[in-house]
Amino acid sequence: MLIYLISLLFITLGALTHRYIARMRPNVMLGFRLPMSFVSKGVWKEANRVAGKAFMVTGAVFLILGGIFDEPLCMLLLGITVFVIVVVIALYVRLKLEVITGMEEGQGPPIRRVATLRMNMWLLLPPLLMVLASLLYLATNISALPSSVAIHFDLTGMPDAYMSREHFLIMIPSLIMILPLSSFITLLCSIGIPLSRFRSEQLLMTRIMLVTHWAISAILSLALIGTIHFNIHGVHLPHFFTSLFLLIIIYLIIITILFMNYAFRREKRTRQKAPRARTSSS
Repeated sequence: MLIYLISLLFITLGALTHRYIARMRPNVMLGFRLPMSFVSKGVWKEANRVAGKAFMVTGAVFLILGGIFDEPLCMLLLGITVFVIVVVIALYVRLKLEVITGMEEGQGPPIRRVATLRMNMWLLLPPLLMVLASLLYLATNISALPSSVAIHFDLTGMPDAYMSREHFLIMIPSLIMILPLSSFITLLCSIGIPLSRFRSEQLLMTRIMLVTHWAISAILSLALIGTIHFNIHGVHLPHFFTSLFLLIIIYLIIITILFMNYAFRREKRTRQKAPRARTSSS
């Protein structure tokens, strides 16, 4: 039932993104908000139109798959599909960037030799090493896993969902790898993009993506190691759920701080521009 509701939500949000959000001013609250989406209004429009179509198709496909496969499998496939879509659109926009940022209606000349987004590669690699370490832990303990693997736990820490070992070894490593790799590739695509008049929005979304890259990698790596440990030994790692909870809370706090800092700076710029506007009009 849940997969059908999510599929319908994807179709609805995809239609709204394609029809309305693509026409909006680039913003950090609604739409396909990768750093390259803020290069210009034309890029924003193109990225959101493509994203809208992709999510409508995804929703329609999973309405069909929901009647064929089990819901847990569909949810995993849907999660993987969403991240693949994000990467594909990021690559598409990156390849089309020079064409899209040419002479636009009501805009200045094509973007040439402007400041570009820079990023330290060393900030991107450690999360991938965390994921690799968790996958190596899985590889060394495959033979010790039971035929039915517990993959989800209730509030008391007891397992309430299971998956066959064969499905677990196919689906879970795929999910663990594709999420951090997706954020890694998307961040790579953002390096070198022109910093436009939406520079503040570009920098905000880049920082959010970088923090998310670290958070996803840390949370998934710990979750995989903890799940394997429970299925082999029958007990959870010490402070396992507390550690996961703290990681999520820290991530949410950092994201909140980034948004608040962006809002504060934007308000400050608005106040600084107001006296200038009154002076020029007088």
